[in-house]
Amino acid sequence: MTGRNGKHVGPKRKKGGSKKVANQVIEGNTSSSVIDEMNYVNQQNFILQRIAEAMSQLEKKRKENRENELNLLMMGCMHNPNMLANLKTAEDSNDFAEVVDKKLNEVDTKIDELNRSDVI
Repeated sequence: MTGRNGKHVGPKRKKGGSKKVANQVIEGNTSSSVIDEMNYVNQQNFILQRIAEAMSQLEKKRKENRENELNLLMMGCMHNPNMLANLKTAEDSNDFAEVVDKKLNEVDTKIDELNRSDVI
């Protein structure tokens, strides 16, 4: 298409239109990267929470296992007092004494309950 002066006339463009489109593309990419980063942070926090929960459960199971181990040792000592030689450290001895005291308190409590209910 030619105009009055014989020059080629194409579709009219608005000035600054391509700049506006470019800015929109940049803003879209920026907001997308911000959203991606937020998702990454959320995933990271979720994983850290899961690790903390797992560590807590692990510590709880270790304590339970230790108490069960000492209970078994206590029962074994009733049949064979030489098993006390398995206590290697002062910490083992203290832990064992705590378990024995706890069991004795449980037995005393049970005896008191039975006496109150006149079963004995």
